[in-house]
Amino acid sequence: MRSKPIWLFSKVGHRSHIGALRRKGTVYCNTVEHFQGTKDGNLRGDPLENCTSFYHPDQVKLTVNGHSLTEIVGPIIVYNSPDDVFQATHLFCMTCIYDGMEMRDDGKIFDERVRDFGEMMLIIKPAAFMTRVENAVTKLQQQGIDIDLYRGMVEYVPSEKNQHQMNVFRKTDTYAWQSEFRLALRVGNWGGGAFPLQIGNIADISYVVPIKKFINKYEELADGRVDLNFS
Repeated sequence: MRSKPIWLFSKVGHRSHIGALRRKGTVYCNTVEHFQGTKDGNLRGDPLENCTSFYHPDQVKLTVNGHSLTEIVGPIIVYNSPDDVFQATHLFCMTCIYDGMEMRDDGKIFDERVRDFGEMMLIIKPAAFMTRVENAVTKLQQQGIDIDLYRGMVEYVPSEKNQHQMNVFRKTDTYAWQSEFRLALRVGNWGGGAFPLQIGNIADISYVVPIKKFINKYEELADGRVDLNFS
């Protein structure tokens, strides 16, 4: 995973969902199975979620019981055991703007496709947000809940090449436009479905912007603040 200074997080969604996240601080972490099974044109859904590796037929030789298989359609995908990752890993995904990030050719940071996530964008201060997430997880651990937190920027790998070290922090470059940062929770003995991590009201470390106002320019100031200009 890449480790770079992050200037801001953003979460795009519908007005009611963004409002609830900001006011109540409920971070809904969906299962890996949810993202794997969602079919929405490579927006939230990714059929390669939960895979450990994939191989293109023209780049490998597959032999079963001494017989070579030559007429294989599509990539060969190896998945984790459902009893492991499907039931225990929950993800919360955000876009992150980080130090050294390249500006798009059109001068904007966000790809136009983020509009498909919803009409509102929540801009979040990353350090303060992560402190509240970590505190919430620590509190649950102190209560005896079997939970662990992992987090980091997603690394995007070439989809046309064989990949044998895939995990929840590695995705194909089909999704590189999302510039994603993920929270990954390993929750034991959870009954299934999204896990609601309660971090409290975050109105003091975030603000809401209509998605039609894309961030198109930014610069790091001497005191470490980020100057955001909207159009």
